[in-house]
Amino acid sequence: EETLIEWQQKASGKFSYVILRLPDVVGPRDSTDRWWFYQMWVQFYSAHQKPLEYSSPLRSSYVFVNDVARFVTTILSKTVLQSSNIFHNQILNIGCEEIVAVSDLFTMIIDELNLQSLQIPIRYNPNSDAD
Repeated sequence: EETLIEWQQKASGKFSYVILRLPDVVGPRDSTDRWWFYQMWVQFYSAHQKPLEYSSPLRSSYVFVNDVARFVTTILSKTVLQSSNIFHNQILNIGCEEIVAVSDLFTMIIDELNLQSLQIPIRYNPNSDAD
């Protein structure tokens, strides 16, 4: 960011920039497949009976990849098609307001899939490689 800002200043403002700061991105084409792994682990709990494990209590923020794409489209539409300078030289944090731990994410997935009746155990295991 600092280098880009420095280049822009040296170029006497001949170009503008928009920097998107993204947290963990989930959704289609997520190269970690983390979300799908978590969802399948929950969905097929009845078959494998393996408790959900997480190895870190650290919390993170997330953003859905399609939301990032929509935001990029909005930026391009406003700046290129509408000649607006609303995003001129902006640095933007994009993501959900919630900051959650993986254990909370498991609970959210269980709730969204309406699988609370399974009472799937969620436990901390520092040796787990699931996060």
